[in-house]
Amino acid sequence: MLLRGALGPVLAAVVLFSVVGVLGVVAVQLVQAPVTPGPDVASRLLLCALPVVASTGGPLAVLTGFGAALMGWRRAGRWRALMASGVGASQLVPGVLALALLVGSLTATCTHRLEPQARASARDALLEPLRPRPGRLLSVAGLALHAEQVEGDELLELFFAVEDTVGSARAGELTDEALVLHDGRVLAGETLVEFDLLRIPLPEPSPRVQLVERSDAALADLVERMIASGKDARYEASILHKRTSWPVGAALLILMAPPLVLGRRTLALAVSPVVFFGLVRLCDHAVGSLGALGSAWLPVGLLVLANLAAWTGWRDR
Repeated sequence: MLLRGALGPVLAAVVLFSVVGVLGVVAVQLVQAPVTPGPDVASRLLLCALPVVASTGGPLAVLTGFGAALMGWRRAGRWRALMASGVGASQLVPGVLALALLVGSLTATCTHRLEPQARASARDALLEPLRPRPGRLLSVAGLALHAEQVEGDELLELFFAVEDTVGSARAGELTDEALVLHDGRVLAGETLVEFDLLRIPLPEPSPRVQLVERSDAALADLVERMIASGKDARYEASILHKRTSWPVGAALLILMAPPLVLGRRTLALAVSPVVFFGLVRLCDHAVGSLGALGSAWLPVGLLVLANLAAWTGWRDR
């Protein structure tokens, strides 16, 4: 009965969090984009933003909606009526556990699979306008480039312009850092110069692949390579561990809602996610001392203790 009554507030919170979160994520991506994306890229970004928002915003939305439902239940006197009829908090446990497990499972699916894929796809969408196409003018950060043919990474029969310098080349390659040209000529002012090799640095190199864009396997491989080369990989390893620890933490936040809200400690529930993520950030900075596992799981361990304190300290159960 409680979960059925919570369905409306939870769905409303999920929709609100999703709309605001998706628009916020896409707005940041559009502002940071190296070139202004077209409508097709913007639509891809909207789809890619859904798993990103669901990964963190989804559990918080469920927690908000579930907390609101519990508060309405308490204010309407339903909890007091159940207590008077001899029904205790034990009747809530199966439903709350089911909801917590559902939230944790969906969050784990996002953190381990959907979110990395979505972030990588969004990055590809943002870089799509930067990829040369045969016969199409490419303009980015002051560089204009036109190639008659594109064969893999090789560009053939090029025309280029940078500020007041124009030129042409037989072939070239566009890397993340520079435009490399072969066998051409360039006109700077009134001077025509022929060249065998010319390298033009790009004003804005392509963004590097971020840790959150890597799959579990790719991130684990990166950690192994860093360790093998003698580099400190504790932070990178903690990112991988947090893909599991956060779903567990999300489930624990849901479990903590009934004793706090029905026990008239709603403010404690409201600040619990803030405290949790604050601890996560502190542990990120202390990863050198705590290690990868300690950094990822210490906030979750403290959340377990908070759950035990909330349930055992709930007097009206």
